[in-house]
Amino acid sequence: MVGSARLMKPLASRPVLRGVVGGAMVGAIGLVLPLTLFSGQTALPMILDDYAGFGIAMLIALALFKAAALGISLGAGFYGGPVFPMFFIGATLGIAVNLVFPAIPLAVAVGSIMAALGAAVALLPLSMAILAAIMIQSGLETFGAVVVAAITAYSIRVALMRRQVTGDMQRSASSET
Repeated sequence: MVGSARLMKPLASRPVLRGVVGGAMVGAIGLVLPLTLFSGQTALPMILDDYAGFGIAMLIALALFKAAALGISLGAGFYGGPVFPMFFIGATLGIAVNLVFPAIPLAVAVGSIMAALGAAVALLPLSMAILAAIMIQSGLETFGAVVVAAITAYSIRVALMRRQVTGDMQRSASSET
């Protein structure tokens, strides 16, 4: 997503062209993989109905192309937020994890990755955990795993941000001397 947004940066001073290019790119992704369009709320039930039929490679492709479409959309200046598309990405990756490791229950894999991605992006771990748990209709046994995944992802994101800020400050200090 960061790379997609960087692609749009040179067009920042030309918002109409940026919107046209971004829209064309998202449209091309949607043409190839229509399930990546919009927030994913209507596509996810279709995937869940026959997730084994989609296969691991297609689920991963859906997640990657959805992330690209989201990054391009936000980078091109389109309105919307990342939370529900991130839930779609997390759900498709969770389903793929369940297909690779069938011992991991579907609800745990889907809910944990949904909450983790949401928490890492929005920096709201408990809210994302609760929202993901409600969306997958989890019980208490699944809720613990979802909360742990969200807090872990949040902690990693905060640590990476802190490390980046520290590195930026050190580079700035060394360039001043």
